[in-house]
Amino acid sequence: NENGYATLDFNNGTKVKNLTEQGNYVDGCPTKGDVNVLVIPVEFSDKKATSKQDLSALNFALNGGEGEESLKNGMSVSKFYNESSYGQLNLNFEIMGGGTKWYSPDYTTSDQSILEWAYRYWCTRDTSYDGVQFNDYLWCPYDFLFETETGYYNGTDPTNNYTLTHEFGHVLGADDYYDSSYSQTATLLDGNDVMDAGFGDHNPYSKFNYGWLSTSRLVTANDSVTLDLNAFENDGDSIIVANNWDETLGCYQEYWVIMYYTKTGINSHSTYAFDEGLVVYHVNAQLIDYTYAGERAIDVYTTNNQDSYYNTGVNLIELVNVSGSGYTLGVGQTSNSNIV
Repeated sequence: NENGYATLDFNNGTKVKNLTEQGNYVDGCPTKGDVNVLVIPVEFSDKKATSKQDLSALNFALNGGEGEESLKNGMSVSKFYNESSYGQLNLNFEIMGGGTKWYSPDYTTSDQSILEWAYRYWCTRDTSYDGVQFNDYLWCPYDFLFETETGYYNGTDPTNNYTLTHEFGHVLGADDYYDSSYSQTATLLDGNDVMDAGFGDHNPYSKFNYGWLSTSRLVTANDSVTLDLNAFENDGDSIIVANNWDETLGCYQEYWVIMYYTKTGINSHSTYAFDEGLVVYHVNAQLIDYTYAGERAIDVYTTNNQDSYYNTGVNLIELVNVSGSGYTLGVGQTSNSNIV
């Protein structure tokens, strides 16, 4: 338009997790609206819950309530996603049995290694309960609520819900942004993302994927244009730079995205190594169309996993070094970096 940019329609381009026939994200958790989430506290026949493992702490970490600013990251999982989505996602975590008892299957902890870690997975069988299809789920050990720098349990304080926040990001459709093969010494986001290793708000690509961006402007690298940029924390305002934008693909293509990072809202509790200022991401979320088990599937081709099995030679998302001091361009600074 006459201002030198194009506005984007975020309703175009269906999320990949609704396109793939592979089963990974089909019928996964909605990213918008009022969503009820079932929580099942589990104890095993050879490892019973103790009197110290109070389910009220779990409910507090998930749903919050009075005094939730005392949580390590200052907010419950529900409040985090309500604020990160700009009010578009309201999560209500309902603990089975009213949060007063543990589910006790007749199983032991024989598969101990997988029980001691947190992960997101999905049901690989066609399973329904009361007409509701069972699919996405996450597992997290109770002791992770009390994780510290030196161990996983220190009594009843502090309540640390970072892992639950991170894993729920997977349930909504985001990938890990750290190198999960641990083969790369220089991490692509340097820990500065809730889906990497730090606490703070989701980046613009994740929010684009979730369908939460409502304001963004598209510019090309061929023209000179001057734009004002509001704090990303407030309304998701951002600038996308791309010369060959395909409106039908939405977030699933190559582009650069610029946001104005501020230490407000969720980021007032952020552990990111950013000063306030402009932050630039390079995204290459290209799609692949293939056949799996006789079914056509469409999925994201790229990942930050550097393992030879997953690595395509192209990274999914990475920070752009825009100043000599790091990843943030502050007030009065001029970037000499080129994005090509």
